[in-house]
Amino acid sequence: ADASEIDSLKESMIAQSEQISTLERKLGQFSLKFSGLSTSICEMVQQQDTLMEYAQEQNKSLETAKNEHALVIEAAARQEENMKIAEQEHQQLMEAIARQKNTLKAAAAELTFGFNENENES
Repeated sequence: ADASEIDSLKESMIAQSEQISTLERKLGQFSLKFSGLSTSICEMVQQQDTLMEYAQEQNKSLETAKNEHALVIEAAARQEENMKIAEQEHQQLMEAIARQKNTLKAAAAELTFGFNENENES
């Protein structure tokens, strides 16, 4: 092999070495970008997990609120029923008082009539 072939081979090897260095640099940059992307994905997954936990807590709160609302509705219905019963009892009491009043009036009238008869006899 003559000197020109050796020089040509050296130049070819230098060029290939530079290409390899360029590829290594590009691979390093790609590796950094991939690492950054991987970190971003992990952060996004953590954020998603946090959001899912928050959503589950909100669901529990909503379920609790629904249950409490149902209890309030039931209590209101019971209260309404108790009010109806109290109104009925009040009405019955008023009727009983009216009957008692009439009985007392009748008794007073009898006493007055009896008293007047006694006086008239005297």
